[in-house]
Amino acid sequence: MDFSGSFLESNPLSAVFYNPRVGVAIVNPDLRFLFVNDRFADLMSLSPAALLQRSEGEITAAGDLENSLAMFRQLFSGDILHFSLIKRYQPEAGKAFVVEITATPLKDMDGKTSSALMVIVPLSARDLSFNHPHPQDWYHTALNGSPDTIAITDLNGVILFASSVAAKLFGYPEPRYAVGKSLLSFIVPEDRERALQGVQVILEGGNPAMQEYRGIHADGSVFFFEAHGSVLRDEQGAPQQMIFVLRDVTQRHRVENDRQQRIRELEAINATMVDMTTELDLQRLLEAIVKRVTRLLGALESDVALYDPASRSLRVVAAYPGQENRQPAVIPLGEGIIGKAAQSQKTLLIEDVSLWDASSSPEPAPRTRIAVPLLHKRDLLGVVVVGADPRERRFTTDDLRLIEMFAQSAAIAIQNATLFSEIQRLARLDALTGALNRRSFYDEARREMLRAERYRNPLSLIMLDVDHFKSVNDRFGHLAGDEALKAVVQACMAQVRQADWVGRFGGEEFVVLLPETNLEGALAMAQRLCKSVESLRFPGRDESMCITVSVGVAERTPEMTRVEHLLNAADEALYRAKSRGRNCVSA
Repeated sequence: MDFSGSFLESNPLSAVFYNPRVGVAIVNPDLRFLFVNDRFADLMSLSPAALLQRSEGEITAAGDLENSLAMFRQLFSGDILHFSLIKRYQPEAGKAFVVEITATPLKDMDGKTSSALMVIVPLSARDLSFNHPHPQDWYHTALNGSPDTIAITDLNGVILFASSVAAKLFGYPEPRYAVGKSLLSFIVPEDRERALQGVQVILEGGNPAMQEYRGIHADGSVFFFEAHGSVLRDEQGAPQQMIFVLRDVTQRHRVENDRQQRIRELEAINATMVDMTTELDLQRLLEAIVKRVTRLLGALESDVALYDPASRSLRVVAAYPGQENRQPAVIPLGEGIIGKAAQSQKTLLIEDVSLWDASSSPEPAPRTRIAVPLLHKRDLLGVVVVGADPRERRFTTDDLRLIEMFAQSAAIAIQNATLFSEIQRLARLDALTGALNRRSFYDEARREMLRAERYRNPLSLIMLDVDHFKSVNDRFGHLAGDEALKAVVQACMAQVRQADWVGRFGGEEFVVLLPETNLEGALAMAQRLCKSVESLRFPGRDESMCITVSVGVAERTPEMTRVEHLLNAADEALYRAKSRGRNCVSA
């Protein structure tokens, strides 16, 4: 670009360049002067020719040089579109004087910034006291003493001054690095339109309420701040600059977010507790527990193990999503993370199970696990353990607190379901002998009858009656009689399979239902039962006390469509056994 006198003299903009009230200069990227007007030369007390032999940096006071050079570098690199800066010039040894310079890039034909146009305005002491903060001004200390960031901008929002707190707010090592940048550049793009609307209200004389925005630190991280702005005007009331008070409210946001997170967690825990405490089927409850805790913590998997005091071990009873051999089926107390948590009754966090020397089995992939004991009052019910891939999810202290809250609810639900299950079990059993009561036996017999009919499987029934039981009561007492009845049931339980059903049908009458068993198999079972009862002895009782049973056996035929039909057939066989002298089996 040609900055010769002829160009400027012939150009319509010459009035601007030769304005006698302001200094005008053009510098190249090395800050060498390419053009200066007479006003600027007069301000420097040098001739225009002498200034053209020097650079802008050479006439800048040493204390202001670094900041000035930084602003010009940003201008020529395209980081900023223009800047205004208050600085001191000191062209010769002696007293420095203060000016305000405004610099704008000039581009060549290729669109590259080849030079910069500077407008230089000298500032009097009166100007400084009203409009322009400067390090030597008396109120500079007051602005820097504010706990909030004070920023003064030109009417385009370019920062002219930023108080010392700005370094922390904007993320720069010093506030001066923010000078020359647009205040909008520190606001996330989505909030800038709203910020511009607020500035327009200020310029039109309004007084908007404190506004909140999301800001961008120098490192790109997001923070939250409140801003309140107003206009600085000259004596005639014309707007000159804007002043903003900026307050960092990131911590307040964090506290509020934490509070909202706690509310969400408590709501989740409450919903979980409501759902779990209404589920009284123990197995369904355990499956719900592992599923819910996995989702609650954003984990990959979960297991729950129940504690058996008799064997001092834990058995894994539910897993989500599926067992997949993550844990041994039975875990001795004190072994592995589950056994350790159960033994200590304390929550355990293992960052990497593969590196943990107490791990009970090698991990197929990296796992971090939390194991929490399930305690009801001080009784150990079991342990719930969740796992995640440490490369994707690391548990925090908040997670530990959350799962411990969950475990408290889960323990209550497990205890309730266990008690309900026990009540249900007891309601099905004869209180004296532990065999199924008559009603429960009928229920199971109906189901087995339907299944046998549907699949055409054999089904047999054994009916036992204790021989001369009244004489046992009369001779040895009713307590001995009760002991004898319990012994008969125990003998039956020891002989039958898990799929068989033993019930008390009457006072001293018992029934044994044998699914998928034909008459031949039922007779063999009946013979074993008969001999087993005959061999019973009662330590502490009269040695002459012994009991026998008469046994009737029947197999379901196609004509038998009701349980009563099979019972009647077995009862008739029992009658025949009694007729043959008792202590025998008849079909």
